[in-house]
Amino acid sequence: MLRTILFFGAGGIWVACFSNGLRHHRLFRKPQTHVLYTLIGLAIGYQVHKYEENTTARYERMMRMKPYVTRMVQDISDKGQEN
Repeated sequence: MLRTILFFGAGGIWVACFSNGLRHHRLFRKPQTHVLYTLIGLAIGYQVHKYEENTTARYERMMRMKPYVTRMVQDISDKGQEN
C-alpha cells in the first residue's frame, strides 16, 4: 500500500525536476510546482492502491453477475488439463 503511494509521489517530484532540467532552469525553481506535482502523484498512487486492493472483490462480483463466464473459464481449464 504505502510503497505504491510513495512511488507515485516520488514520480511527481521527478516530473517537476525533470521538466525544469529540460528547460535548463534550476531543478527546484518553483517549490510550489513540486508540491503540486507531488500531491497529484500521491492522489494517483492512492487511486492505484484502491484499485489493486479491490481487484478480488470486483472479480468475484463479476463472476456472480455473469455465471456463463465462469462456465466458459471452467471448460477452458478442463480442456487444458486433458492434454
